[in-house]
Amino acid sequence: MQDAAAASPVGEDLQPGVNLAGFFRSENGLGEAARLLAAAVQGSGLAYTTRTYTRSPSRQGAPFTDRGDGVARYDVNLLAINGDGIVNFAADTGPAFFDRRYTIGAWAWETDRIPDRWAGSLEIVDEIWMPSDFSRAAVEAVTAKPTFTFPHPILVPPEPGVGRAAVGLPEGFTFLFAFDFFSRAERKNPWGLVEAFRRAFPQPGQASLVLKTVNGRNRALELERLRAVTGGRTDIRIVDEYMTADRLRAMIGLCDCYDSLHRAEGFALTLAEAMAQARPVIATGYSGNLTFMTEANSYLCGYHLVPVGDEAGFYSGSGRWADPDVEEAARLMRHVFEHREEAAARGALALKDVRRYHSLQARAGLLRRQLDWVRENRLPSCRVWGNDWAGASPALRAELQLVRDPMLDLPTRTGGAYGALARLARRAFRRLYMPYQLHAEEAGRAQVEALWRQVIETERLRRRIEALEAADGVEAPGDPTAADAGRVARPGSARSSEAAPREP
Repeated sequence: MQDAAAASPVGEDLQPGVNLAGFFRSENGLGEAARLLAAAVQGSGLAYTTRTYTRSPSRQGAPFTDRGDGVARYDVNLLAINGDGIVNFAADTGPAFFDRRYTIGAWAWETDRIPDRWAGSLEIVDEIWMPSDFSRAAVEAVTAKPTFTFPHPILVPPEPGVGRAAVGLPEGFTFLFAFDFFSRAERKNPWGLVEAFRRAFPQPGQASLVLKTVNGRNRALELERLRAVTGGRTDIRIVDEYMTADRLRAMIGLCDCYDSLHRAEGFALTLAEAMAQARPVIATGYSGNLTFMTEANSYLCGYHLVPVGDEAGFYSGSGRWADPDVEEAARLMRHVFEHREEAAARGALALKDVRRYHSLQARAGLLRRQLDWVRENRLPSCRVWGNDWAGASPALRAELQLVRDPMLDLPTRTGGAYGALARLARRAFRRLYMPYQLHAEEAGRAQVEALWRQVIETERLRRRIEALEAADGVEAPGDPTAADAGRVARPGSARSSEAAPREP
């Protein structure tokens, strides 16, 4: 991450162009989306510079070379950083990066409702780009700021150049699905796919299903659940490891059919990558993948909408998503297996559609036209943030401070009962807050803020008690949290909601 303090000229020195920031080295979907956006900016012919952001739990091994010297000298910021990471980026980068620049957030979201915790990010950006009309509609429901659909370009890779053994695929007819546990298994729904495969092929030996996963060791319970639903079938394999992008693309290109029984997708890059390699694709007929999938070029599975539910972790309470029809998915898997010429023809049409409608050249032209229009019509609306976010709302300023220094008021003393409490608090922060610092998906913002406020309130109470002891000889109570329980902010309470008002 580059030093921003000396890397942002004053507003009057700005030149026409793009300051592009994103997770360019992250080995995950957000990283790939950022790299695709960089390719589109480069193809547009616009002047630009890049800034790699690394606060992510994913491995930072993707090859990428930053362009420019790190100076944000252009008049438009384009941030390939999702709505739950913009505040982190702003706090790390500083207000000078945003001052007098038109800031666009290139985001993605997977359900039909944007979470309330994105309020601070909505305040920071001037415009939001989403990769599908589906995800754009979710943003438009919560803000009057300009929105724009900018689908990711779909690149057609070269032939794999290796055999199946080199990428860990079995011989014989093979279905494949790849996903990251950090992208939430509940949304990706691999157990639904396993159930569909088992119904399509009740006896082992006819076909194989490979589940290519990553970060399973960081989601041990979900990985064990996935292993359990396979029922010990040797024709269902789980491969949980990082691969280079080229090796993963080769794996996709060598499978016989790519499958996804997702509940919701903002775009679904791996489905697009499979179609770009002429693979027949079976997928839930819902959400962002319909940007490039049709009944003619793929196999769309039926579904019905259900509430996301409280057990969905990061997505809890975020509207509705699909419950795919497992029986129909099983029929489609069997159909592709038994009608391979038809499936190959559908895959060939998918590749044709990708080249015709979703190429890098097409997306670069779309990006250029939109940014030219922005420069002509919206640049006068750029805000003056001032030093230390003087132009921000009180709620956003508080959120930025929380991100910058979450341990600001924690005690340094380690002895006694209160020292034990402090050590417990620090361990809680390491487990709950620091993963959120690395990636906001690792903990709900409301829960993190509630924990932070509780620790700070407890420490303030301790200090008051110590002052009373010194002045009056009052003995400290054994449980300081009980005496002050009414002061703790809880998720959904009036106090916690004040920190993140929604801007219209």
